[in-house]
Amino acid sequence: MPWQRLEEHAEILAVHAAYVGFGKIIYFGGDQHSPTQNAARKFDATRLFDCSSYTVKTLQSPPFDSFCSGHAFLGATNIVKLLVAGGTELFYQGAGYHLHHFPGLRDAAIFNTPNFSAGSGGVGWDWQSVEKMNVSGMLAAADPLVNPHPSVRDTGGRWYPTLLTLPSGDVIALSGHPGLSDANHNNVIPEVFTRHPEPNGNWRLLAPYGNNSAYQYYLRHSTTLYPRVHVLPSGDILFSNPLDYPREQLSERLQELTTNARPPVTVTLLPDAGAFGGTFTPVALFPTDDDAPSDYGGYSSTSVLLPLGEKPTSAASRNKKKTYTAQIMICGGSNRTPYRLSLKDWSPYAVNNGTWQWRKTGQRKQSRRRYHANATILPTGEVVMTGGIDYKPLNIPNSPPPLDSDGVRTPEVYNPYTDTWTLLDGDAAATDRNYHSVAVLMPDGRVWTAGSNKNAAQSVVNAVPPAEDWRNLDIEIFAPWYHSVPDGERPYITQAPSLLYPGAAVQIKSTYASEIDRVVMVACGSCTHAFDSGQRLIEIAFEYQGDDDLRLKIPPTNNIMPSGPYLLYTLREWSNPLGLPSYGTDIVVVQPEH
Repeated sequence: MPWQRLEEHAEILAVHAAYVGFGKIIYFGGDQHSPTQNAARKFDATRLFDCSSYTVKTLQSPPFDSFCSGHAFLGATNIVKLLVAGGTELFYQGAGYHLHHFPGLRDAAIFNTPNFSAGSGGVGWDWQSVEKMNVSGMLAAADPLVNPHPSVRDTGGRWYPTLLTLPSGDVIALSGHPGLSDANHNNVIPEVFTRHPEPNGNWRLLAPYGNNSAYQYYLRHSTTLYPRVHVLPSGDILFSNPLDYPREQLSERLQELTTNARPPVTVTLLPDAGAFGGTFTPVALFPTDDDAPSDYGGYSSTSVLLPLGEKPTSAASRNKKKTYTAQIMICGGSNRTPYRLSLKDWSPYAVNNGTWQWRKTGQRKQSRRRYHANATILPTGEVVMTGGIDYKPLNIPNSPPPLDSDGVRTPEVYNPYTDTWTLLDGDAAATDRNYHSVAVLMPDGRVWTAGSNKNAAQSVVNAVPPAEDWRNLDIEIFAPWYHSVPDGERPYITQAPSLLYPGAAVQIKSTYASEIDRVVMVACGSCTHAFDSGQRLIEIAFEYQGDDDLRLKIPPTNNIMPSGPYLLYTLREWSNPLGLPSYGTDIVVVQPEH
């Protein structure tokens, strides 16, 4: 069976999860979607899962409610650092500015692993509070409900933000609902965290809220909560959620392709450029032809940066210089049709002549929707979609939530090289994965899945019977086809450096070295709310040098390979044309020294 279920194993609701090296997955839930826990300031819900022994260890938690925060890896050397920022100020859905959304926090903390060079017995596995996000936005009039927690009426903060690792190794925070005292409904101006100066780091807004022109510019480009974003090889950030865009601000060619006054458009953001601290550029019109693709505008669907670099087609092409063309796939949510965008020759300064267009992928093998599904890149380059609910919102008051009874348990695999979907019929999971589920790649190439609120309902933590606890506390591990291959057949990387610099040439050792067909690096997973902003697979050019030796040519810039932790895989020639992957080896990509 491809699934292994660990019943009641998670102990907490896994709203947030990340693979942090050393064969460990950290997962946490803050108040675990419980207003009672939030009101009592009980946030001790962090665990560390060992991918080999399946043991679960209780860890210290951040000193704030990290429920519905954002997280991404910071650039560092030897120590993996996961930045967590924002979260839930309190469970409050009043009228006015905060209708339907919880107020957000300004708090931030870094989770540190031990030093890679010192081994897992070193100091680490701890949280370090860092500088809070900026007091920003606009102070609202006194709210009729008094916020019982902050001692001062701050603006700023973010609930449901997306954090994304930049090529610089800094992390940018995008979107998010601000605190109760803020008159904004969305914290629209991005802000960037750098870990210097140590130890508290620094947050800076791309533009001040006091600059009304800049504020209006970002307000016009405001996006959904938990936006789906990716760093492109060109260095800018692509938003795969559509943005309603004034037609007159599009290129002449894009205007010719639409008659809509405000068509849905895909845009990129180049931080620290232009008059307002960042420049948005329209890329492509968003598809509007069937099955309400505008549903991709929310956070119930997911988005994946497909493998970067060409898969080798022959022994001679393994050492050939790669062309890193970004391709994005959007899938899941209440839309049955996945779409794919190829950005060949894209540049934020390119003249947009309509070259870049969303196109349907090959046909899925089932018609069921997958609301809140996760999509995970495998070391073969395939994307496996797990979980989700067959649900379409009615967009009317008091419409029913996505129910577990409509759960989609059968995984689907997308092959980006052949543009085909495969339904793994007969390989259904035991558990429905609804709202607040996560999926993360394990080093051995399996997929760790956890979390989910049953029927998308608020949790009841430490429930007293007959109250029902709506947390899903099991862990289920999906094993792709290659995991059933006998152990001795899969390659092993026996030697590799712990650090990599862009543009370097490095030596590694792998079993079956003369039969290695591909070498790939997969960014370590950092997932919440059915999305991982840093997820990417990169094909590495290499040559066989005899015995167990392979010489790798690392991509030239951090635009292609942002700094942070990765898993390195070799893939042996196999009956499957994608190759038989090794077990993953931890490796950290760092910034060049200046």
